Amino acid sequence: MKFYKEVLSHLESELEQLELENLNRYNCAEKAIALCRDSLRIMRERVLKKGFKDAEMECEFFKVVKPKVVGHLIHFINLVKMERHKPIGRGKEVHKFYMDQVAVLRRYFVEHQELYEYYNRGHSHHDLLFFSRNAHSPDWYRANITSIVDTNFSTPKDMILAKILGNTRTINYLEHKMARKNTKAFSNMEKKTTLKWTGTKVDLVELVYALQASNMINNGNVGIKELAKDIEHLFSIELGDYYRIFLEIRTRKSNQSKLLDLLKISLINKIAEADD
Repeated sequence: MKFYKEVLSHLESELEQLELENLNRYNCAEKAIALCRDSLRIMRERVLKKGFKDAEMECEFFKVVKPKVVGHLIHFINLVKMERHKPIGRGKEVHKFYMDQVAVLRRYFVEHQELYEYYNRGHSHHDLLFFSRNAHSPDWYRANITSIVDTNFSTPKDMILAKILGNTRTINYLEHKMARKNTKAFSNMEKKTTLKWTGTKVDLVELVYALQASNMINNGNVGIKELAKDIEHLFSIELGDYYRIFLEIRTRKSNQSKLLDLLKISLINKIAEADD
């Protein structure tokens, strides 16, 4: 499983770097789609050649790893489709278009409410039925056509879950985009935050990446760029090239989790003081 998680991690790093290149939406999406497809090809070849040690590992791959890769792919395909149909110009028509797109994407959650709730609640009792290639689902015909054609690399529910994750990413992207427009429009009425980050930017970047890696925000369906922008707004700070800063953190010879270690010690001391 380590191999597959490393491929996923590498893909997400490349997607984050791609976002920093300030390409137009079409060029960015095209490159992202190519990266996702290449990662899927690598994973598929490995799965067909090596298989899995046991059913638990197979379920973990088709529940945790592959849906995230395909989810990224679906997200960028969604963006391309929307760019093609988006009204020309700005203002109310574009805002309404985004709202309509969000409604369409959310409809898929309703159609697959059982799996949506199963995943969000962290259940695992149906994993063998949902995420094993040997399982036979009564609603198999409703899955993505890829699941039907490529049974050696799909399960009854992994592609449906992937679309849920992909649509979630797109919804978050659209809602963030609309929120930023609203923030600009009502900036004079908006209450300014009084919170100021007084630590170093390196420490804050470490915190951003730790929060994203924890999967505790939006069930893990939030990108580094989106999270970093919200943190910047919260603390009235510009992080700058946070991807480069993260590379510096990764290359530390020791104490790669410097801030997190400090936070742990500070909390333990705080608890000890409260107990005195």
